[in-house]
Amino acid sequence: MIFANAFESTVPPGYPLQGTREELLQAVEGLRDRLKQMSPDQLKVNEINEDDRRVQLALYDKLCGQLRPDSR
Repeated sequence: MIFANAFESTVPPGYPLQGTREELLQAVEGLRDRLKQMSPDQLKVNEINEDDRRVQLALYDKLCGQLRPDSR
C-alpha cells in the first residue's frame, strides 16, 4: 500500500494510490527521490529529521524491491 505525498499531490492526504505494479513503482521512486533531495530546511518544514528520513528511505527501497518486475 502506498500513500500519496501530502505535500505534492492532487490525491487527498492519507488516501492510498492505486495502479499497476509499474505505476506504483514509479510513485514510490518519486517519493524516495524527493525525500533524498530535501534540504535540511525542507526537512524541518515537513517535520522530518534525519532518523525519520533514514527509516522512510529504507521503507521506500524495500517497497521498490518488492515492486520491481524481477522480484515477482
